[in-house]
Formats: sequence, structure tokens, C-alpha cells
Amino acid sequence: MPRQDPPFRRASSESQDSDRSRSSISSSLRSFFSDDRRSESSVPETFLEQLEPVWDRKIVPLLIESFGRKAVLHTIFYDGDDEVIMEVWDPKYVRTIEAQVFKFRGISPKDARHFVAKRSQAKVLELRDWN
Repeated sequence: MPRQDPPFRRASSESQDSDRSRSSISSSLRSFFSDDRRSESSVPETFLEQLEPVWDRKIVPLLIESFGRKAVLHTIFYDGDDEVIMEVWDPKYVRTIEAQVFKFRGISPKDARHFVAKRSQAKVLELRDWN
């Protein structure tokens, strides 16, 4: 049975091009979440700081192995009680290639409240040039 994907929202590539020294995921995420004008839904800086060091070393190699280098991927973030869950998938192969799921523990309750509690309410981020 195909999964119900949350609403889609494309990240701006302008911030990705503006600062190549930072990982492309942090640029994409910063751009994506800063577009949301409601402060209660913005991603806390502390979460992005936790994500940055593991992105290139641990997450990107798994994504390349699962989806290849050229794939445009979709990702969502949501609160999983004592962790933030990130799901990444290739929208072209949603029925044949499983999503990669990453769990980030140690997020303070204050920071975790910025993420939706229900997966179905999470906004979809399109990741381009993620590797």
C-alpha cells in the first residue's frame, strides 16, 4: 500500500549557491524553514547544528547507496516523542525503494516542539544537490 505523502514544498536553491562552504543540507533546510513565517514552526538552530556534522559523513553515503547520486530526494521531519525523525525517499521510486529513516535523539523538548507530531502534517522538502 503506498504511503500518504505530506504536503510538498520546494526549497529555494538560492541559499544553496550562496554559501558552498556549508553543507548543502543545512543551506536547503535553512532556506526551507526560513520561508515559513510562523516562528513556532521554524527549525531550531541547535537541531541544524546537530545535523550538519553527520550529514556528509554518515547520511550522504547511505543515501547514495540507496538512491544514487543524481536523485532528487524528498524529506520530512517530525517529532517522534524523544527524538526527531527524518525520512528521505526518492519520489520516482516510492513504491519500489524504501525510504531511509534517521532518528536524532537528545533534542530538547523546547526544540522538539518546533516539529509537527503527526507525520501526515510534516512539510516535504525537495533536496537537490544534496551530495
